[in-house]
Amino acid sequence: MPSARCSITSRRRLAAGICLSYAVWGSIGCGEAEPNLHQPGPREATAQLEPTEGHKALGVVRFASEQKGVSVTAEVSALPGEAHAFHVHEFGICDAPDASSAGPHFPFEPPRSPPQKITGNLGELVPDEAGRATYTTAIPTVELRELIGRSVIVHERSNNANHPPDGNAGARIACGVIRATPALSEEAAERGDSP
Repeated sequence: MPSARCSITSRRRLAAGICLSYAVWGSIGCGEAEPNLHQPGPREATAQLEPTEGHKALGVVRFASEQKGVSVTAEVSALPGEAHAFHVHEFGICDAPDASSAGPHFPFEPPRSPPQKITGNLGELVPDEAGRATYTTAIPTVELRELIGRSVIVHERSNNANHPPDGNAGARIACGVIRATPALSEEAAERGDSP
């Protein structure tokens, strides 16, 4: 009978080992080491524009996820003169006095692309007599998560289509980092709280 007892014990050990391996390997995928690509990304983001050295322009640019792309709304004040190009730039760093730390346009395109065709070209801000401008546009070719962590730059002049890829719009007069807007809980939204 010892062989029968050994056989039962071996089967139990084998079964326990199989169960343990399923538990270990099954739990490996439960950690947060990698982001869940199936989770929805942020729905809104904001860039607070601050003036660069020697300039006064400031304001806010709001981004919202849409079914196709991202909607953009800008409110900027203390703008001098005529139209001002504004673009998304590669890096979310506005530390340099001239905002050169924000890098080139997002995404950096080959020189043959006219400025209007570049994803990060948001259009032009045209100020009223008081130097205020509001503007709304959409970027159908990008997701909001691709913009978060980058920056928005307001330039001193309008885009020049003869100078791709940057539009030769002159100095950077305001810069703001694009940051995700915290989502509100349903209860907070019902109360009218803001993030």
